[in-house]
Amino acid sequence: MTSQIDAFIPAASSSERTMSDSEAARAEAEAAHYAESRRRAARVVAACASDVTEFRLLADMLGLDGSDLAAARHDDKPPTRPRRHRAA
Repeated sequence: MTSQIDAFIPAASSSERTMSDSEAARAEAEAAHYAESRRRAARVVAACASDVTEFRLLADMLGLDGSDLAAARHDDKPPTRPRRHRAA
């Protein structure tokens, strides 16, 4: 006799389940967004820190590791800022 819980368990175990194309695309987009956010955070910390000690402290607080800092350092794209309009 099967219980009601057994009726909801799929035939394949969770370890055998594969991701659909849309799930894989979503996971890839989330990973890219996460990496971009960490790279931008490292750039902001570097711009705001007054010295190396403060930079390391702030980066450590945010959980930024060496790969995040290296990605920010070797970034070819300049930071984008909204243009300031001068008064006429």
